[in-house]
Amino acid sequence: MFPYADDADKGEGAAVPQKEIEVIRNWIKLGASHPADEEVLDPREHWPYRPPQQQSVPIVRDPSSIRNPIDSFVAVKRHEYGLQASPPMDKSRLLRRVYLDLTGVLRHSIT
Repeated sequence: MFPYADDADKGEGAAVPQKEIEVIRNWIKLGASHPADEEVLDPREHWPYRPPQQQSVPIVRDPSSIRNPIDSFVAVKRHEYGLQASPPMDKSRLLRRVYLDLTGVLRHSIT
């Protein structure tokens, strides 16, 4: 296939575009994997089909911002990435965001 890619007279139909040849070359360089070569896993082993397992709540360095167990998981990941917690939101801004999330419309645009 490759030696004749630039010579349309060697085969029937149009020549294979150079871009397609490069895709095939790269696929071969990467090992030419094919779905038939891959092990077929039992679909019941895929994570959404397994029963949920109880996770232990991680211990955090500063429990002052933790109000529920989910906050602990978030705090651990925040620490891993070197992020700081956002300050608490005032109630009017929180209500505005909730309204926008539920309706998809900004409240002031209705009036």
